[in-house]
Amino acid sequence: MTVIFAYLCFVPIAALCFARSPTRTAILLVLLGGWWLLPVARYAAGPPGTDFHWWVSGIALPSDLLLTKAWIPPLVAFAGAALREPTRLRAWRPAAIDLPMAAWCLWPLVNGLGGTANPSPWLAFLYVSGTWGLPWLIGRVWLADRESCLALIRAIALSGLAALPIAIIEGVRPAMLYGLVYGPHPYRADGVERYVGYRPIGFLEHGNLYGLWIAIAAFAAVWLRRNGHGAHRHWLILAIVNVVVALASQSAGAILLLCLALVLVAIWRLPIFVPAAVIAGALLLLVAAVHLSGVLPLQSIARSAAGEQMLAAMRRIGRGSFLWRVSQDTKTLAGIAAHPILGTGHWDWWRPYGTRPWGQMLLLIGQYGLAGLLLAWGALLAACVATFARLHEWGDRLAGDAALPLAIIVLLALADATLNAFFFSPAILAAGAIAVKPMPWNSSGRTSRAPAASAPFPTPGRPDRVRRRG
Repeated sequence: MTVIFAYLCFVPIAALCFARSPTRTAILLVLLGGWWLLPVARYAAGPPGTDFHWWVSGIALPSDLLLTKAWIPPLVAFAGAALREPTRLRAWRPAAIDLPMAAWCLWPLVNGLGGTANPSPWLAFLYVSGTWGLPWLIGRVWLADRESCLALIRAIALSGLAALPIAIIEGVRPAMLYGLVYGPHPYRADGVERYVGYRPIGFLEHGNLYGLWIAIAAFAAVWLRRNGHGAHRHWLILAIVNVVVALASQSAGAILLLCLALVLVAIWRLPIFVPAAVIAGALLLLVAAVHLSGVLPLQSIARSAAGEQMLAAMRRIGRGSFLWRVSQDTKTLAGIAAHPILGTGHWDWWRPYGTRPWGQMLLLIGQYGLAGLLLAWGALLAACVATFARLHEWGDRLAGDAALPLAIIVLLALADATLNAFFFSPAILAAGAIAVKPMPWNSSGRTSRAPAASAPFPTPGRPDRVRRRG
């Protein structure tokens, strides 16, 4: 009852945000606050003494957990924004780039016709629409202008402040806040021990998601400071605090992604950026294809003398979890091979193998096939491709535009999701915000701006001025 009570209390709190704050501010408070602080779901009790409930998958995809914070904050935020600014919603017109997301929302319904599915096609359709479709739509309607993208990147940076008290409390003792406020957490003890102290979880699904969230918040704060949008020293302090908290989480994968993001920002204007991005994407697709095909006999390699030595070395440095995740993936590849295109329609298609894939990518393919993966991830990637194309076309005239860091955040979330089922939901919001952007200026040479949704969140620093060159 505690979880349901928290959800019920969230609605009037959100209504108060929309009543007292500008629409854009209220949207960001409701979405990021809800995703960060609400209970994840109504977790069922596992066997006595079990701390690691491996069968509990991420809430970004439909499963037996249907009452979750994956869709409640987007639904409440959309309802509040639509009631507050109905004319803005009526004025919005879909574009071709919206088709993959619309098709992904409909895919569970279409895919489940004429067969059995779990959850049912209608429930899965509603769940995906709330979890993926509504954040995308909110981004497209209310956050698509330049000022709103800056507000979103600021909000992500500021969300790192929520991790500071959690880091202080749960960094010196195993994760306990979720249990204290909401009840048992299935991954309370999973990977919590670090080189120094413990990795926090807070009110998120997993410690891995905590590490990724604070790493992305650190990247957002550093970008703001570096590009002059956070000129006040408070933004410098925020950037330092976020980076320190990200390092203190000791999530190696998230810290590596943070470094990669900073490198991408540093080289995006160089001629090497596009070839490097293409090569990196091709290598990622190659690795994914080889992994999915099962060509490499990973189990046999692991049992060999060299493989055992490598496993022992990885465990000694605390990186054994990476190889463990890969091993769990390989055990379920036969289930994917049996239904590669359309999937099984069942969220727990992996049960016959006694384990489940740890990454969202394989979970999604097993449930909704390669077609579902192309629609879901393709919608987010299409927004990134469109952004990079605009940056390549307009060059320095879009310097400082927040679409670049938002696109990188989307890529970071997808990269993490290859090995983690616990997804960074704000990436969907960011993808919708950058999917279609106005030109830097119109034919008259003046800066082109979409109608402002409301006051910025928070009060911005120095405004950017885009001037026509030549």
